Amino acid sequence: AAALDAGRTRLAEYAVVDAAGGLIHLECPLRVQFGADIVRGDTTLPPEMGEGDFRPARQWLALAVRSRLMPRVDLAALDLALAATAQDGLSRCVHVAQASLREPGFVGLVEQRLVAAAGAARQLSIEWVESTQPAPAATLRQAAATWRRLGVRVGVEHAGASPQALTLWQAAGIDYVKIDARHLRGVADDEAVRGYAGSLVALVHGMGLKALAAGITDESDLAALWALGFDGATGAAVTRARAATNSM
Repeated sequence: AAALDAGRTRLAEYAVVDAAGGLIHLECPLRVQFGADIVRGDTTLPPEMGEGDFRPARQWLALAVRSRLMPRVDLAALDLALAATAQDGLSRCVHVAQASLREPGFVGLVEQRLVAAAGAARQLSIEWVESTQPAPAATLRQAAATWRRLGVRVGVEHAGASPQALTLWQAAGIDYVKIDARHLRGVADDEAVRGYAGSLVALVHGMGLKALAAGITDESDLAALWALGFDGATGAAVTRARAATNSM
């Protein structure tokens, strides 16, 4: 909580691009800086976490969930993204946890921030995580309808494990689905993976949604996903391709 109180947060930025290399948005996971105010022990941070660095979510997410801080974490990321977009005009994407969506009043707090930064809000995407314990369907529908009315695009990340779950997300009124890397790795060479990925993208498109691919590290896999009709992708392969293009 002290790191949030002190504003010791910033966003990482990873490009999500279309098949032509055009920027769809910058995916912006939150990084948190921990200092000497952190008390080590069973309920705080693992001892390998030093002070001063901005740490990715995998190193503090469990602590934030246990401490019921996810709504504050997600609002901090939203504030940073809106401010950055207002400054440079680039589209950005932030994530919200199912725990935040379940918190009474959270959807309204997001709405207040979107209204206050209306121009930046129209260039924002908000993703929630596919979960076996999602927020109530009515809450998901309310969130998507409220935020989309203000120009926000709404998506689901870490998707693909259960094609049946896609019907829930479609009913909630989302715009796109981001398929997790574990369902796509090896798609260029593995017929089973390619068949599953192809069926997913066909299903998503059949629902009127866009299909994005997450965490793609191999250039041949990236090419195969474009051939299958994916609308966007992110990952190390995308980063390298953009770097090569920018260096020309």
